[in-house]
Amino acid sequence: MLGLNRYIVDDSEPNPEWASEYEVIATQIRRATNGIELELEHIGSTSVPNLVAKPVIDVGILLPDELQFNELVAALSSINLIYRGDKGAVGGRMFVRESATEFRTHHIHVYFKGAPEWDRYLIFRDNLRANATLREEYSALKRKLAVQYRDDRIAYTDAKSEFVNRILNVR
Repeated sequence: MLGLNRYIVDDSEPNPEWASEYEVIATQIRRATNGIELELEHIGSTSVPNLVAKPVIDVGILLPDELQFNELVAALSSINLIYRGDKGAVGGRMFVRESATEFRTHHIHVYFKGAPEWDRYLIFRDNLRANATLREEYSALKRKLAVQYRDDRIAYTDAKSEFVNRILNVR
């Protein structure tokens, strides 16, 4: 099943269907944004095979600059993506798709060229894809934290930061 109440942490076992779910939303975004220059990437834990994850598909969009953002908002709104504002370094300009009130199936993170967060998402994803030991370690951490912080998504995310920074070699 795809989706999760936005206030709950509940990591699921890896699901090979997450990749095809990404392709569905990516195709919708490409069609809706035809003519808007952008890069599109599957990011977050669902983008890493064999990694536990919240069953919410994370999509990254990189725009060359902020000038196209209003056009992007209109395009994404036309495919039932809801703009939720600027979440800063932790989420970029955020859009969501909900299958019911507060039950999110997709998170769309928009960044502009030069944003260090974009590179961090890709480096972290690619390191986990390439290294089974790191993937297993991260899965174990996520399972433990999901129990500890089931009702606190912010604390859950914060508790993962030491691992994430280690992978990114951030001191």
